[in-house]
Amino acid sequence: MSAEDASIPPADEGAPAPAEPVVDAGPEAAPTEEAPSTEVEATPAAEEAPPAEAEATPPAEAEATTAEEAPRAEGAGADTEAEPATPAPDADGAKEEAPQLSETALEAQSTTDGDATAVGAESTPVTEEAKEALPSSPPSPPAVTQKAPKVQEPIKAPPSMMETTSVGVDIKFIVLPEGFVYLDRVTPTISMVDVYNRLSNTFRCDRRNMKILYRGNLLMDEDVLGEKIDIVVDGHIMLNVELDYMPRHLQLLQKYEVLDTVVQVQINYGEGIPPKMVTVAVVKGFQHKQYMGGFRHKKTESEYHHAVAQTDPKKKEPKPKPPCYSRVTQTAGITRSQQTKREAWTQMARPGLEIDISADQLYHPKQYFSAKDLHGLRILKCIVLQAHVRGWKARRLARSMRDEEDRIKAEQRKEEERRRKIHEQKRQREIERRTHPRTPADFAILYNELEAWRLQESKKIKESNMDDSEKALARQELLKKETRLLQTIDKLQIKANAENKKEKTKAELSAMAAHKTWYNSNPELGHTIVETPFTVRAKELLDLYNGLQLKVLSVDERLDILLHVKWSVKEFECPLTREIVELIDREADLLNRGRKDKSLEGLRKRMSNLFLQFCETPEFNPEAINHQRVPLEFTSRPLVKLDATTKR
Repeated sequence: MSAEDASIPPADEGAPAPAEPVVDAGPEAAPTEEAPSTEVEATPAAEEAPPAEAEATPPAEAEATTAEEAPRAEGAGADTEAEPATPAPDADGAKEEAPQLSETALEAQSTTDGDATAVGAESTPVTEEAKEALPSSPPSPPAVTQKAPKVQEPIKAPPSMMETTSVGVDIKFIVLPEGFVYLDRVTPTISMVDVYNRLSNTFRCDRRNMKILYRGNLLMDEDVLGEKIDIVVDGHIMLNVELDYMPRHLQLLQKYEVLDTVVQVQINYGEGIPPKMVTVAVVKGFQHKQYMGGFRHKKTESEYHHAVAQTDPKKKEPKPKPPCYSRVTQTAGITRSQQTKREAWTQMARPGLEIDISADQLYHPKQYFSAKDLHGLRILKCIVLQAHVRGWKARRLARSMRDEEDRIKAEQRKEEERRRKIHEQKRQREIERRTHPRTPADFAILYNELEAWRLQESKKIKESNMDDSEKALARQELLKKETRLLQTIDKLQIKANAENKKEKTKAELSAMAAHKTWYNSNPELGHTIVETPFTVRAKELLDLYNGLQLKVLSVDERLDILLHVKWSVKEFECPLTREIVELIDREADLLNRGRKDKSLEGLRKRMSNLFLQFCETPEFNPEAINHQRVPLEFTSRPLVKLDATTKR
């Protein structure tokens, strides 16, 4: 039986190994069949050896077991279970056989790492060496022998072998929010903790910042990929990866780019400067770049490639093609067939044959049309076309001139309308200034016009033909009219001052209550509106002041406003606040007695003025400090002096 015929049927995983698997090593190994056997008899002497000698035996047994298991595992082509057993005549013999068995185990391990096709042929020499390493004769004291217990140890394949031989599934990881892609192939039975570790090692980021989602559901560490996801054999699935903190080397990746790996590159700056480690993400290229050469630095032995290998290739613009025309425009082709559907022939009349000529038509040739006539016709048609084109251009020019004239007239009408409106507004403003003067300039106009009117009337009286008594009487009447006009102007001035004071007070309180505006350097971003505690306080006081100025209110509404004002001013203890509280109590008492509003006008006016002074005081309204015209240290304010018990 040759070495190629030696084989062991593959054993199922988890099943017990055969009792005595024997490998036939050929005719030379036939006399010693006990050498390759996995069952070795152990003598009592080895069992009764001293502790020091017994401790030296296991390494030799392990090496011998490895030497015998390796060729059997290669010949079987599958995972098998071996029974470690070694002849142990005495401790000294075990020590001498240890190095020989170790060499045999190393040869068996190298045979395991080799090609699988040569396993059956290489099993014989390994078995021969294991046979020579064993003692040729039984031990001198032939004691009663007993078989050692069988210990089954499965031979585990390397991880690379398991990954290549098992069924895998392709996973497409989409990393959010950057959106780049990472491809990997794993086994369906892999646990999610291994997947998390693989991604953490590949991305070079912290495992705790990573979440893997499948259809919106989070996959935990204790989950198994095949149990949580419906996997098709040799198929592919898509998982989303969310990173709470994206490392800097991954932030540079663009959307839809495919990550290949992440490496660390050491940058040397020269002598005296420590090197720097930089983490670089390698992306799979979309286009293949050809090698364009390079050079090697003679001193540093660094290789430099052509620049085209480091830049994106330029897009080639298509060359303009010559104009191509259809064959129909170049040849006088026939668009449809001229072949008739019935046969035709010519038959002439002859004696004995009469032909019906009633349906025949007689055609006469027209006048011959020469090339000269065609040229003349073309010139005539060109003249007609030129006339039409010139007429079209003339009409278009006339239309454009009319449109321009209409546009100019429309602009003139708009300008006249604008001037008329401005003149009318100016006239109305002049009338308003004389009927309802508001500013000192308005009153100056009235006084000037009154003086001009007085001078004109005095001139008329002086130039009249009346006697002296009549002239004196006319001057007295003129003086009365001037006095009445001056009284009217004074009344208008008093009314205007009151209205101006109200508007000024309202504008000042509104400015205090207005929000702060922060303008951005970029006009497109707009501006920011800010409300501060001071502006909120000023807005509350403005609302209370406007409530005190209302005229048409019921008794309950007026009492409600007075109550709010009392609560606001009672927070501070000073002569001013005590006087306001006293006036509020007095008005509330009078309202409860049924007094009329006309009798309360003076009381309400005094209360409004005191509350206005309260609103303009910085101690009560902090925003008022920004609207003071005269500094506080130069202003006498005896009513605003706070008591010692007041909390600021």
